[in-house]
Amino acid sequence: MAITVDWYNSSEKIIYWHFGPEWTWEEYHASAAQVKQMSLSKMEQPIDIIMDLTRNHIFPNDLAHNLRKAQELEDPARNYMLVLVGNDVVNGVVRLARTFNRKLASHYFSARSVESAVQLIQAKRSGMDNYSHSSQ
Repeated sequence: MAITVDWYNSSEKIIYWHFGPEWTWEEYHASAAQVKQMSLSKMEQPIDIIMDLTRNHIFPNDLAHNLRKAQELEDPARNYMLVLVGNDVVNGVVRLARTFNRKLASHYFSARSVESAVQLIQAKRSGMDNYSHSSQ
């Protein structure tokens, strides 16, 4: 399968959303629904999301349209982080997403590795004010 969704570990506080080298927007939107369902099942605690795009070769056509469509389903009032993991292109997608919807901008982060993404999330959860919007 081109996209998989599971809990990062047994604590069930981080959703690990893994993208293969090639995927479609239909697969993305189906997996996004799964991510939302998992997140809503744990309403009593904040759930953060790691979107691992390290194996992604290229984004499917119509990125801007589908990014806006995905943002329509997000709740800016919820306490969560969405950390996209990947290269400079992925970091650019995070910057683009922040400009499309300023109410969601504070939820979006980028990291170079899954380990860095976990560190960003842990820093936020521990109340540290010095975590940044991206990590090299």
